[in-house]
Amino acid sequence: MNGNGPGRPDDDEGLDPELIQLFDAAKAPAAGAPFVASVLLSMQRTRRLRLIRQIAGLAIILICSAFLAPYVAQQTLLAADWFTNQLPATGTALLSPIGCVCAALLAWRIARWARNY
Repeated sequence: MNGNGPGRPDDDEGLDPELIQLFDAAKAPAAGAPFVASVLLSMQRTRRLRLIRQIAGLAIILICSAFLAPYVAQQTLLAADWFTNQLPATGTALLSPIGCVCAALLAWRIARWARNY
């Protein structure tokens, strides 16, 4: 359109000649070093803020987990105790070495399935 592009048609195809002259005469502002430096600075600032937010979120999760871990362990032990009391055969099967291996294989399989979905 302004004569700089490849494949300029020979005829104007209904284009306004004054508009073409204005586009040819216009000078695009050059993206100088100050503009590039300001863009890079804002990108670095954005990355830094995102990293700080991620670290703060991880710290909050770790602190909450540290406070909740004893309660979770206590409830897990109570649930396991209730389970072994209600089903004594299952409790003794889980305590045997082959029962531990089967339980570990089952847990591994469930973890693999959960990771895929």
